[in-house]
Amino acid sequence: MDDSISRAAKDLVQKMIADVFQSSLTEWYGLSDMRIIATRPSAVPLISVQEHLLDRVFELADHSLLHLEFQSTPERTLYRFYRYAVALTLQYQQPVRTVVIYLVPMRNAPTRLELGSVDYTVQNVSIAEKDGTATWARLRTLAPEDWSEGDIMDLAFFPFMKDSRTQAERAILAAELAGTMPGGMGRLASAFIVGLTSSLVEPDVLKSMKEVIRMNDLITELAQEALARGWKEGIEQGKQLGLEAGKMEGRAEGHRELLWEVLSARFGELPPHVITGLRNLTDGQLLMVARGLGSIESLDDLTGLLNRQV
Repeated sequence: MDDSISRAAKDLVQKMIADVFQSSLTEWYGLSDMRIIATRPSAVPLISVQEHLLDRVFELADHSLLHLEFQSTPERTLYRFYRYAVALTLQYQQPVRTVVIYLVPMRNAPTRLELGSVDYTVQNVSIAEKDGTATWARLRTLAPEDWSEGDIMDLAFFPFMKDSRTQAERAILAAELAGTMPGGMGRLASAFIVGLTSSLVEPDVLKSMKEVIRMNDLITELAQEALARGWKEGIEQGKQLGLEAGKMEGRAEGHRELLWEVLSARFGELPPHVITGLRNLTDGQLLMVARGLGSIESLDDLTGLLNRQV
């Protein structure tokens, strides 16, 4: 059985995280001089004409870009990050600030790359040096009404903090605690845990976490919540398609793109008849499909759901 999480599912989780936690991310990382105002697409065409997916890219209040790079192994040189920074600068014509989030001990991690007339620097943040034992002792006693965004981030990063338990034990403890949290808070905590650990823990750990979190249910719930929010970037992209008609058509296009991502996360590459069906649905019909996601288990169920909208 494949215990990986598809790129579409990761994108869905990461968009939800960025949408909700923009105001808390930089503060939690200790980046007090940075304030996020928007997310930016992280697929950047490089000279090789291939697309490299960077971990996270945000626009800051001073209109520079923040590139967050998560590392589960020590980085010996900064050439790779420098290449990304150059690509981002050329793509957006904005200065780039790189912050490397280390999830492992990072003694002597480089912070500067001198290239003659170019002087490239990064800022390092070490999660592995945080006290996981004290963090867990505090989190497990919090009442549901006392949880803050910072607490949710503590829980999500707990598997990478310093603690006597194995990473597998920490990851499963975090997933189990997230499962006890009510409503939207539990979904956000689970989303953050999945988004951070899906590419960084061992397959057996990820498998156990997926069993605890109930991945398909989480993806469906996040999709429905995201549709209700009407993701700003999806709507704005859609508005560009139709000037005065942009508000209605833009909303429909934003929902269509989101639903496409959600269904790809659930079922992989979508067959042509499903893609055609989505393109032909109105905004109201798209929302009806979104509300029916919890009842479908297969592509045949999905086809039936689409046909009932016609």
